[in-house]
Amino acid sequence: MSDLARPIAILFAGAGIAFLFFMGGVQWYGNWYQRWSTMLPPISDGLCSIAVIPIQGEIVPYDGFYDETEYSAVATSGDFVERYLKEAEADPNIFGVVVEIDSGGGYGAASMQIMNAIKNVSIPVVAYVREVGASGAYLAATAADSIIASPFATVGSIGVTYSYVDNVQKNKNEGLNFVELASGPYKDTGNPNKPLSEAERRLFERDLEIFADVFIEAVARNRALAEGEVRAMADGSAMPASLALEQKLIDAVGSEDEVRAWFAASLERDLESIILCK
Repeated sequence: MSDLARPIAILFAGAGIAFLFFMGGVQWYGNWYQRWSTMLPPISDGLCSIAVIPIQGEIVPYDGFYDETEYSAVATSGDFVERYLKEAEADPNIFGVVVEIDSGGGYGAASMQIMNAIKNVSIPVVAYVREVGASGAYLAATAADSIIASPFATVGSIGVTYSYVDNVQKNKNEGLNFVELASGPYKDTGNPNKPLSEAERRLFERDLEIFADVFIEAVARNRALAEGEVRAMADGSAMPASLALEQKLIDAVGSEDEVRAWFAASLERDLESIILCK
């Protein structure tokens, strides 16, 4: 090898090694950032002992389900709650969890995801309904060790819905004509731009009955109620906390003081040591 070729070869070899180190660093950073970006900050500051997980607005399947530029209302994803519960469970300073609910429900699968996540937590969980704990939000709450609702809270609404706005007359008035192109007679079922046929309505009613049964059975099982009792209440209506207590849908009516008292008794700790992480 010539005197000139030797340093050039060494230079290229060094550049190759540097490039490999650089790419390895990029991959490490990417993996680290992916883990870090999906983690929540530490639950406890070393003083508080009860994690508070908010379930607010519509319950949706996953983070970013709604584009923030198109949907400004508050929403809570099943993935968020499940991730937060795991963070709380892993924090050695956390001895319990309050699931603080202000939601009229949302998507069924996401609501059941939260219900199962609460059920699988190894530390005590209280569901505290501040304003509304209805439909899917109530389903999620039933997995908690205790449900406490504020005196002005609305609870229940056991049931499911497929309701939507029919645009047929509006389109007709605006001179718009729906052109149906589908591979099967029921592929466009529920499209708001076409009339709902009786056969399509029967399909929806069939599915609604099946999903309502799943809801009713879960509430009965989680609340240790007879299925007939729950079915009698499953007309879709919600009720004030005091009536929900009479119907055994919740365990107590009160404020955060009652929540703290429940943890103190359950954990056999002084009330002063029960500090909510807010």
